[in-house]
Amino acid sequence: MIHISMYDVSSEEKKDFKALKDIGKVTYHEGPISMETIDKDAEIIAMFVSSNVTAEMIQAMPKLQSIACRSTGFNNVDLDAAKKRKIVVTNVPTYGEHTVAEFTMALMLSLTRKVINAASQYSRHDISHEALHGTDVHGKTLGVIGAGKIGRNVIKAAKAFGLKVIAHDPFLTPEMEAEIDVTAVELQELLVQSDIITLHTPLTKDNYHLIDSKKIEKMKDGVYIVNTARGELIDTESLVLGLKSGKIAGAALDVLEDEKLVDIDEEELLLKKNTTTKETLEHVIANTILMHMPNVILTGHNAYNTKEAIQRINLTCVDNIQKYLQKTPQNVVH
Repeated sequence: MIHISMYDVSSEEKKDFKALKDIGKVTYHEGPISMETIDKDAEIIAMFVSSNVTAEMIQAMPKLQSIACRSTGFNNVDLDAAKKRKIVVTNVPTYGEHTVAEFTMALMLSLTRKVINAASQYSRHDISHEALHGTDVHGKTLGVIGAGKIGRNVIKAAKAFGLKVIAHDPFLTPEMEAEIDVTAVELQELLVQSDIITLHTPLTKDNYHLIDSKKIEKMKDGVYIVNTARGELIDTESLVLGLKSGKIAGAALDVLEDEKLVDIDEEELLLKKNTTTKETLEHVIANTILMHMPNVILTGHNAYNTKEAIQRINLTCVDNIQKYLQKTPQNVVH
């Protein structure tokens, strides 16, 4: 029987994987994969983005044949190490195109109308309407970076709120542009024209720090930024400086650089200083600053998190595993 190890699985989610019992032996782990929790007999492993599958881990699992990512992103897997071993890596290409788009709009409106601040003031019985001045989104220009399935649904929703929408995506053809009724522009033009910018592009080696200090300089004064894609798309230090100067009026972030370290206590972080890079420490410090800024909303990678979306993720993962074992693999990461 095939040996499958599942990581990042809550007790509630186990029912979504019941079909795997007919395939082989299934071992569940509530926490992420680590050198302490790896299963050396595993032939297939499946995990969420909270797990990082390193080259060392792959080497320690000699029977491993396939890695099933329970996510669209796969930058948490050492693909080079997997390729050397001819290990098939799969992902879930679509599960939350409406889910994440809805959350994006919720963040956008919460940010521009200062909903979080208003709720906080009300709970303290200290309401200052002057401090809660927001801004209408109707009539404003929204710049959408990445016009994939999520980006397209954001475009549709934004139009319903009366926003003018422009988009940048190198894969956006004239036919697609006409189909979703959006104006395609170069990135530089989007940065200059947009009142609000939202990111919906995958992270690649070419778009790391897509938004940096030079890009922020080109933006309108008082721009709003929303990111539900990947934290590494934005240079955090430049974002902090932009927010402090007022160049950026506010940011709503569901993702951060090195977000896995956000929950580490300061003392533990200091203990790890000899194994943590200077860049990582800078990200942690910048993220901590963001947490205390009144014009920032942080939501901790929650855009995907609905009952329906999680079930779609899990069921697609099961299907990926089944198809792999039937020698007809699908959703293979290349």
